[in-house]
Amino acid sequence: MKKQVAIVHFNTPELTEAAIMSVRKHCSEDYAFVIFDNSDKRPFKKNMKGVKVIDNTKGQVIDFEAELAKYPDKEWNMAKLSNHGSFKHIISVQKLWELLPDGFILMESDVLITKNFDFLWNEEFAACGKVQYFHNRRKEKDRLLPWLCYMNVPKLTANGARYFDPMRCWNLQPGEDNPGNHWDTGACLLDDIRKTKPALVCRCYSNLDNYYLHYNGGSWRANDLEHQLAWLNLHMELWEMEKEVESKDVAICAIVRNENRYLKEWVDHHLKLGVKKIFICDNSHDGDEQPYKVLNDYTKTDAVEIIDYTNQGGTFNVQDKAYMDCYQAHRGEYAWIGFIDIDEMIEIQGRKKLPTILNQLQADVVVLSWRMMTDNGLTHYENKPVFKRFTQPAKGRRYPNGTELVKPFVRGGIGGLTFEAQPHCPTKPRLKVVNVKGEVVSQYPPIPPTYEVAWINHYHTKTAEEFVEKCRRGFPNGDKYTEDYRKKAIDYFFAINERTEEKEKILAAM
Repeated sequence: MKKQVAIVHFNTPELTEAAIMSVRKHCSEDYAFVIFDNSDKRPFKKNMKGVKVIDNTKGQVIDFEAELAKYPDKEWNMAKLSNHGSFKHIISVQKLWELLPDGFILMESDVLITKNFDFLWNEEFAACGKVQYFHNRRKEKDRLLPWLCYMNVPKLTANGARYFDPMRCWNLQPGEDNPGNHWDTGACLLDDIRKTKPALVCRCYSNLDNYYLHYNGGSWRANDLEHQLAWLNLHMELWEMEKEVESKDVAICAIVRNENRYLKEWVDHHLKLGVKKIFICDNSHDGDEQPYKVLNDYTKTDAVEIIDYTNQGGTFNVQDKAYMDCYQAHRGEYAWIGFIDIDEMIEIQGRKKLPTILNQLQADVVVLSWRMMTDNGLTHYENKPVFKRFTQPAKGRRYPNGTELVKPFVRGGIGGLTFEAQPHCPTKPRLKVVNVKGEVVSQYPPIPPTYEVAWINHYHTKTAEEFVEKCRRGFPNGDKYTEDYRKKAIDYFFAINERTEEKEKILAAM
């Protein structure tokens, strides 16, 4: 028998897709999927192997208006929230009994699977699932939860059970005292099973909550896409699949704002190290420099791609989002994707290329240590390469315990990554993170630095004149200096660079 999972879908394609992927990630059975699509705005259009879509977006299979018209005394109060969504869901499941007569596992579109649920498919029982109990206005009811439940359709239909009964369906019958006004999905079925014992047996698992996470309302909340995506990103490890990556190429992603003076040198430098593609996330605001003005020739050769993140606010979340979007979109195309800033330039010991160094390491993430560079005693900008102007590293470490921050290169194909904690290293349980020598290090930097093989020269201050300009224009994420932060910034500058009277005068204008 072909084992199938059925999902009733309503305007939540991102949730439905993730639900399918979570099953495939955690279950050993190769389930086929059937999507019963009742959407009126956002249908399920994703072309996924092993997924069949029953299109009911225009009432091709069930005409809901005609069905609702059969109950002229129906009440709208609470049901207005979902336009009788419970009714539509119930009769959709009942229709699936006709369309999938061999049986199926019913699953909500806003559920992510956390464990293998193959045990649910048990032909000994008419239904396997979990019972939820309600106490509402002195009316006690219980239902077989539709979030994750096996439907043994042959046994159920042979014994006269139903999933839909107008007398036991939310708001179809008038009057507060009518039991139908207090029933919900799965209530009729459970009631029928209990009445036909021992012909039908329902096996209910008290610990089934451990096998799924429920978004709780994703199937009916309107205009809730932002919260849905935030929930999916929070639980990415449950649904995002690993991808096979055949490429040995390396890409770099950076978010920029008002960096045109340095962009061309930065791009040229990393292309010479063997980087195949550079993704520039343009976070410029109205009136800012436009990076395409200096990178137009590179975009024509496909060496650089500029991605629009303009006018997207002033928090570090913009950087996190840019990194995550870039990795999600291209993790199947490159062996490694690095995440560095425009004031950071990779330096390699000897003549090796960056792809050669990274591809010989067995890890999920390779982190390169920062090496803070001084102003070389210079005070003003010169139209010369950054790499040649600033050659002297700062003495000591940024952190007193002998550690330094890092920036990551992430192996392609990994599922469930997030940069939400900080941009210096992505997080995910059981990631293998190493330095460029292959030594396992902590997922959360700072770590003991190594300036062998490859590292990152961090030109954070450059000259006093350039540092003032940097502070005035704000950071790529849009943050501005407060007066308190301005004082801290000056202290930071002199923690790296030698203090002189001329520099103090320049910084006083900040």
